[in-house]
Amino acid sequence: MKKILFLNILFLFLVVGCSSTQEGKCIEGECDNGKGKIQLPGGVEYAGDFKEGKRDGQGVMTWSSGSSYEGNFVNNAKSGNGKYIWKDGTQFSGEFLNGDINGKGEYSWPSGDIYKGEVKNGKLNGYGRYTWKNGDVYEGNWENGFMNGSGKYIWSNTERYDGNWSKGKMNGKGSYVWKNGRIQDGYYVNNNYVGKKDPNIDKEKSAEKKIEKIVETAKKIEK
Repeated sequence: MKKILFLNILFLFLVVGCSSTQEGKCIEGECDNGKGKIQLPGGVEYAGDFKEGKRDGQGVMTWSSGSSYEGNFVNNAKSGNGKYIWKDGTQFSGEFLNGDINGKGEYSWPSGDIYKGEVKNGKLNGYGRYTWKNGDVYEGNWENGFMNGSGKYIWSNTERYDGNWSKGKMNGKGSYVWKNGRIQDGYYVNNNYVGKKDPNIDKEKSAEKKIEKIVETAKKIEK
């Protein structure tokens, strides 16, 4: 009787504890509802909470490349708060959604650079503060990883620019202050000061004149 009971327990352990799933093989614990450990294709391992056979709750996922994620999972995807560490030492701590970095958090790079703010699909997007190792700081709006929109950049030598940015460069109206206190207000194009007058106004007027000439020419042809 004891032998039969032992065999039944062993059978249950083999079926439940080390069962195969659609994604991989359960090698430890309860991988349906509870805590367990699963091996996935490509040398990936997950240890943590399971719900209805899916990664759901707190867990740790490691890749053969050396990267790792520790945090919350929902329906097999990284969702909620967590920390991702790349093999080169780059780290992100913050919010994840549907398997990607989305929300607010902090990036830190091996170089010593740090970013705190909003992120969308892994890219700096929204409002955030980036601090370089050399002491430079930018605080303002970002789009697809570039300084974009309104923001302030302070160089380590105390010079600063406060104004509009586009694709990582000073573009539009802004104010630049040198370390000697001199202030230069006006408009910038690709980091270059172009004067007090908005260069886009001249472009618009030029375009309007061209349209007027085309219309006048068309009228003459009609006559």
